[in-house]
Amino acid sequence: MKSIFFMLALALIFWNFTACNSDSKKNDNGDTGTSPEDNNPFRPIELENMARALAIAVEGKGNPEKASIAVVANLQSDFWHPNQIGISAASGEIGCIAIFDAPLNGELSEQLAILQNRIDNKYTGMAVSPIDPAGGEPTLAEAEAQGISVITFDSEAVANSVRKLYLGTINRDAGRQAGMKMAQLLGSTGKVAAFAGIFTDENNASERYVGIQEALATTNVELLPPYADDAGKAVARQNVELAISQHPDLTGIITIWSYNGPEAARAVEALGKTGQIKIVAFDLEPDTIYHLDAGVINAAVVQRPYWMGYRSVYILYAMNVLGADATRTLLAPWFEESGNFIINTGTDVITGENLDVYRDYLQSLGISSS
Repeated sequence: MKSIFFMLALALIFWNFTACNSDSKKNDNGDTGTSPEDNNPFRPIELENMARALAIAVEGKGNPEKASIAVVANLQSDFWHPNQIGISAASGEIGCIAIFDAPLNGELSEQLAILQNRIDNKYTGMAVSPIDPAGGEPTLAEAEAQGISVITFDSEAVANSVRKLYLGTINRDAGRQAGMKMAQLLGSTGKVAAFAGIFTDENNASERYVGIQEALATTNVELLPPYADDAGKAVARQNVELAISQHPDLTGIITIWSYNGPEAARAVEALGKTGQIKIVAFDLEPDTIYHLDAGVINAAVVQRPYWMGYRSVYILYAMNVLGADATRTLLAPWFEESGNFIINTGTDVITGENLDVYRDYLQSLGISSS
């Protein structure tokens, strides 16, 4: 009963907040004065609504100066630049400390050392993109035992993990998107290879590959076993060259980690295969945008790293001042299913045709890639 009254009260606060905002946007003639950004089709309205609900819930609560939040990704990469901007925006609004870090070489041992340092320094919350979910779980459990709230983002933890919630892409669904786009580009026939840094039983690359398999299962497209590069860009390009050499009839490439797209594009372009081999990338690093503009990359399934960073900080601060249970009750409307504590940040499929509109949306956030 208490939770029902809590949600009703929150709804009333949220209604008043949005009503006041709506009135404040009217000009002297009573017009709403919406900007072009307000109508951009790539605006994630549900994520924006969740942001408002969190901001209302934590306003004036706790001591931000005593909160310290760690956001630990899986690899140093251009992909995470928007994430860092989102982290900075949220921490600036709250007034708390929030620090981004990631392993230089994408090694589990590096990530565990970063996490252990944050535990030893008594951070109040940690958001983690696990390189190896099973290998990282004991450290997440240690953090929780020390009273540090832990959430995962970008890559999910093991089943029955101690993590409080997952925030990010539903990776299997995103893999299906990539597979469906490739099937469309190839007319549902051909041969496709997929590339990523690391494939473990439960990491995001493996989940995306399963989604690709599912999307192509009902077509005449043959999907090759995945190529792994151990998070090395030089090896990533060599893998593409190897796949083309081993399979002269290769017609499609799906790149699963962000840096794989530009490396595949460079390899295809150097071999004179532009247009002959279709490329569907994940994410929009600056080099991916360049090759999408040039027509070497045909499409990209784009995640929302800015929102992963921004939301992680607000969620962990809310857990610090409201408690984990109250925060999850607050976020219940945005969970994928009741009780599963998974928030889908969503994806967009970007091509040369809609890239300029997407760029406008990115600029409204103060970022140029995603």
